[in-house]
Amino acid sequence: MKNLSPGNLQTVLSNPGILQRIASVDVYRGFVMLLMMAESLSFSTVSEALPNSSLWHLLAFNQSHVAWTGLSLHDMIQPSFTFLVGVVLPFSIAGRKQRGASRSSILLHSVRRSLILICLGIFLRSIYSGQTNFTFENTLTQIGLGYTLLVVLGFCYANDTIAGAHCFTGWLLGSICTLPIACS
Repeated sequence: MKNLSPGNLQTVLSNPGILQRIASVDVYRGFVMLLMMAESLSFSTVSEALPNSSLWHLLAFNQSHVAWTGLSLHDMIQPSFTFLVGVVLPFSIAGRKQRGASRSSILLHSVRRSLILICLGIFLRSIYSGQTNFTFENTLTQIGLGYTLLVVLGFCYANDTIAGAHCFTGWLLGSICTLPIACS
């Protein structure tokens, strides 16, 4: 895409054949996926073995959640995914419309995707538990809870408001679901 500014977003979305991958979104998504994978690398174990290494301490800190004070890169995974969903949603809707999809088929697809995300989130929270945990504080369930609503908003309002709406929805759900009272 040559020039994607807020002023010409509507023009880009309404012209068939102009939609392409946005490299910055793909790079950001890849970076967030790298942060998710880094959790399995156990930098904290290496950091404990090398207590004088500031590099390993920095890597370990940014691979884990901060306990109610401060912020690490790991704490930005969920808001980043939520933001990315909001950013790409107008392009997704436009692409489906270009391929001939009706509003009802797009809505049905979003409901199905939302249910799959919510079920996957519940499954992943319950996998090592003796019971099913119907919790909604993980990334998948939060995106699933907001996705269909955002598709409806995408039908009703200007496309450039969707990213902000989904970012705010994710922040609100994340804030409510991570309060100690809500999780105990």
